[in-house]
Amino acid sequence: MKKQILPLIIALIPILVVIYFYPDLPEKIPGHYNFKGEVDRYDPKWTAFITAALGLIIYGVMLFIRKYDPKGRISAMGSKFDNLALWLTILFSMFSLLIIGSAISKISTENMFTSLNLFIGILFLILGNYMTSMKPNYFIGIRTPWTLESEEVWKKTHVLAGRLFFITGFILVILCFLPFSAEWKNKAFLSLVIVSSVIPLVYSFFIYKKLG
Repeated sequence: MKKQILPLIIALIPILVVIYFYPDLPEKIPGHYNFKGEVDRYDPKWTAFITAALGLIIYGVMLFIRKYDPKGRISAMGSKFDNLALWLTILFSMFSLLIIGSAISKISTENMFTSLNLFIGILFLILGNYMTSMKPNYFIGIRTPWTLESEEVWKKTHVLAGRLFFITGFILVILCFLPFSAEWKNKAFLSLVIVSSVIPLVYSFFIYKKLG
């Protein structure tokens, strides 16, 4: 129970920040950005509470899947799952604070998008670091019919995915600091994310056929 106190406190911080700064928020806040890093949609300021709750939602989801995993394999990860849950809660809470801060202080779109892309890169680094520790389950990981059918396929697929995600995350972080346009960076980001996500899915099928 004590292990859950820290992530809960972290998840509540963005909500408390929104409550405190709510009177200072403009009536319309940025709701979506296009590939050029420009705001193309504004939402009512009450939606800041939805953004602020992202960390809390992630925290709740992680608690749920650990408790209701029918195979009990999530619990077999032990402290590694707790650490993963903590890092994801921290990351998404920081993401919430970034979005809220942009509405309060009007961060430039270029800096905003650099920060968002940095967030994605760090997310891939975290996932890549924990991929090899994931046990076969129905909630997190590369869940294809072939990985769920064979524990060996699951293991080999997640070893590949872990390395691929970590390398992708590293490249994404580096891209944030290169002097390219926001549009070019976003297209590069999208391409890398799609490729690194699709390769493990395809690999799981071929390794299943090979082992079968």
